[in-house]
Amino acid sequence: MRRLIFIGLCLLVGTLVLSGCANQTNWREYFTVSSTQLAAVEKQPQPKMDVYVPLLDQFANSKHAVALATLNGNPGHKPSCYNCHSAQYRLAPVNAKPAIQQLNTSITCIVCHQLTPSGFSLKKSPLATCVQCHTAGSIVAGGEVNHPQKEMFEGEGAIGVPNEPSRKFQAGLSCVECHMPNDSHTFVALTPAEAMHQQVGDACMMCHTKLSPTEFAQQVTALQQRISSQSNKLQQQLKQCDAEISSAQKSGKDISAAEQLYKVAYTDVAFVVGDGSKGIHNINYAQNILNFAQSQLDKAEKLLGK
Repeated sequence: MRRLIFIGLCLLVGTLVLSGCANQTNWREYFTVSSTQLAAVEKQPQPKMDVYVPLLDQFANSKHAVALATLNGNPGHKPSCYNCHSAQYRLAPVNAKPAIQQLNTSITCIVCHQLTPSGFSLKKSPLATCVQCHTAGSIVAGGEVNHPQKEMFEGEGAIGVPNEPSRKFQAGLSCVECHMPNDSHTFVALTPAEAMHQQVGDACMMCHTKLSPTEFAQQVTALQQRISSQSNKLQQQLKQCDAEISSAQKSGKDISAAEQLYKVAYTDVAFVVGDGSKGIHNINYAQNILNFAQSQLDKAEKLLGK
């Protein structure tokens, strides 16, 4: 009799446990399916990424994955920089940020994504997601300009230069069309020349179809070389002007007007260089910024008697 009672109790408990598990099946599947979707997104039917790499492997090779180490390797940064270089710091409450020494996690999926019943989704729109960090914030004459991709793309923020949104921004594009073809999470936008060299598809050609891949690669390379060459020339000229200003200050001359012109030119050049695209994010705006910087620098040198 006792054995029968014991068996009956075991069956009853087993039934209750299984019933409880059954009630959680959907929740378990929710996590399992979502995790699978994140770890191995199916290749989209676009002939622009020739070799499929699992999503997590892509992300592991991205700059986002090493953002914390990158920041720590650059002395002189502000604590606020960790908002965009560490998930731990960014996601912590404003009044409970962890000590810098405790940080050991770079940017992770949860910074941009949220888990919903239908899977992972962005917390904000694609453009809003990217420009949370890829923005310069306040730009002042004489100051440094870090990662002003938002400002360059939207065509605003440069000192003394009229606003000019990029054609891509005006067309309603965001960052992902070029930096995440086929949902790529390396976030690397290959130039046409780089794509040809690596013998992979070129995301640019999805929109720029009037020229052949070779012709378009040559055109883009020429544009980037022009911006890069002018930027390098201006940076050298800025160093020379800075030395001339220091020399004039030591001799007691009032060079405040020349110094202000120098500061505007310095920051505008830093704007273009800091964007990092060598003009591709907004070629007309980048060119206008460099031209204006050149004019300010020429005026400064004239005031200095050069």
